[in-house]
Amino acid sequence: MAGTDPTGAERARSLRPWFLVAAMLLVWLVGVQGVSLGCQHTMALRDGVLTDERSAVDEARLANDPSHLGFVMQAARMRAMAELRGRTFPLSVGRLVLSLVVVGASAMALAGRPGARTFAMQALTVNAVFGVADYVLTEPVRSAAVDAVVRAANELFQEPEQAPLRSHAFWHWVERIRVGALEIGVMIAGVAALGATRTRLFFEAIEAIEKAREREREDEP
Repeated sequence: MAGTDPTGAERARSLRPWFLVAAMLLVWLVGVQGVSLGCQHTMALRDGVLTDERSAVDEARLANDPSHLGFVMQAARMRAMAELRGRTFPLSVGRLVLSLVVVGASAMALAGRPGARTFAMQALTVNAVFGVADYVLTEPVRSAAVDAVVRAANELFQEPEQAPLRSHAFWHWVERIRVGALEIGVMIAGVAALGATRTRLFFEAIEAIEKAREREREDEP
């Protein structure tokens, strides 16, 4: 019997598809990032401690580095979130909780825990739906952040090759790609990996071994 073979589970886990490992690692990383952002935003909104937008612009000027515009955008985003606290605070808490669930679900799926496949698929689907809802509900926050970063770019970076930095369309596309690729796309890819036939067979093998072990324990005197 498979349950009497101490290496049965190891052999079953060797059937774990490589794409499942890759997808769950990526989901785990995005989940950890979501936990970090959710915690950061929740604490900032609760305590009212916000980064000064003007200071971020001054730092970008001193550094003379376009990458510092990201700090300007983040400062403007937090200011706009504070102005819409009644909407953004629950969303930040939701992001924190759901990201924690995703981190746990992806770790369970990587470990090949029985039942983890269904749980992970549900968790990732909920997170993808949440990502869409968050994107729609925070449109004013996104617009305020883009307006701020474009103002800063027009003030600091006037070279012709830096023209995209001064474009609202450019920054809106940056935001769309960020949300679409990370917050939604990774979750959809994870669900697809979990739903693949090879993944299903892998979890069925693991579950069969666990059931055999349970029967064996029940038969022991």
